Amino acid sequence: MPETTSVTAPGFYDLTPAQYHADPAPKPSLNSGVAAKLLTETPKTAWFSHPRLNPEFQEQDEKKFDLGSVAHELLLGKGAGIEVLDFPNWTTKAAKEARAEAVANGLQPCLVDLYEKAQAMVAAARVQLGDDPENFDAFTNGRGEVAVLWQEQTAPGKMWMRGQLDWFMDDQQRIYDYKTFAPGADPENFIKYLVRGGKDIQDPFYSRGVASVLDVDWEAITFRFVVQHPEPPFLLSVVEIESQGRQWSYDRSQWAIDKWADCAVKQQYRGFVPRTHHVGIPTWSQMEWEDRRRADELAEQMLAQAAEQLEAAE
Repeated sequence: MPETTSVTAPGFYDLTPAQYHADPAPKPSLNSGVAAKLLTETPKTAWFSHPRLNPEFQEQDEKKFDLGSVAHELLLGKGAGIEVLDFPNWTTKAAKEARAEAVANGLQPCLVDLYEKAQAMVAAARVQLGDDPENFDAFTNGRGEVAVLWQEQTAPGKMWMRGQLDWFMDDQQRIYDYKTFAPGADPENFIKYLVRGGKDIQDPFYSRGVASVLDVDWEAITFRFVVQHPEPPFLLSVVEIESQGRQWSYDRSQWAIDKWADCAVKQQYRGFVPRTHHVGIPTWSQMEWEDRRRADELAEQMLAQAAEQLEAAE
């Protein structure tokens, strides 16, 4: 795969993180992160976070130098490059200057303690994956950080899409995406997190991109999240959205693509509809309050009965 700063045709590309995030497509392309904002926020929010549309765009990446990003690069063996700096923290002038210099050189600065913890995380991940008969070869056979660019047919015409695959297996049938998740590696809890943020569409979005380039059905592509807790013992789970839920996520991704196409053609990216929004109280909130009210009422009754019994005894 050639290294390039621009793309002229659909395919798989070897791009640096900066090249990919700058959007090398012939026209502004949609990625899963922007699509998730369309699902959970507004077209205006999506526009604001796009490097080719927002003239004042600045990448919001406050976690760029955190434990997860370092572990990610170590596990995949590919990224911007890590520079380990021997400081206890970033508070001193020397530490800040060294960090700034590393960033200026396009590297990811990292403190020694954090780097050693990331190494321990990755070692634990490889042990746990090695014990998994279905995923023992994850992050071994294949390529890391593979960019895929393709076009989707929409009502207004073809629109460019892009995705960055954490790991693309040699069999071209499996994609692995590595996530560090502070709440823990519980699969059910992780899926809830994905859906809340619209991030569940990463599976069908990336899968349809690979399928488009390979000219196969998107359901022929397997997509698995590798979720790891960033605290010892660094527990890990491999999560795959089941077929019915995956189709639901696919439908959501299609809605986002159609919405994006409509906004692009009209050159109109709205925020919230300019009107008063009359919003009902969620049913679950009403049920919780009703339970609380009844519990309080019952407690008052019990206290009253106890007082009556005490009075009668006297």
